[in-house]
Amino acid sequence: MQSAVLEMVRNIGRLRDPQSFVSWSFVILRRCCAMHVRRKVTQREHDRCIADDATLEEVIVPEDPRLTDLSVAMTSLSADQQDLLTLFYSYGLTVAELAGVFAVAPGTIKSRLYHLRETLKEKVLTEEEISDV
Repeated sequence: MQSAVLEMVRNIGRLRDPQSFVSWSFVILRRCCAMHVRRKVTQREHDRCIADDATLEEVIVPEDPRLTDLSVAMTSLSADQQDLLTLFYSYGLTVAELAGVFAVAPGTIKSRLYHLRETLKEKVLTEEEISDV
């Protein structure tokens, strides 16, 4: 987070439209997070080479089996699809702001959200539950 804020401060002069600050800042944050993840993956691979025994992290399983299914379904999505859902549902970005983050038209964002919801619904719910929805 700190590196993202520093990057924003360094590049604030390049921001042409102050109204697009939210989407501009999420683009920078996303890039910094991707770089952080790449570093962590590299470090983990290095640590695995050094250590003979790899320990497994404990997995927390939610009590509702549908939440487990949703978690599994989410991991089957691409990183961009996961980012889109997270930014929309967890952070409350608008369709217009997401269009700026992903550099696509707002209609494309709406379409992607619809298809992602349908995909997750098919993976999580049974046929009976789908007909009830």
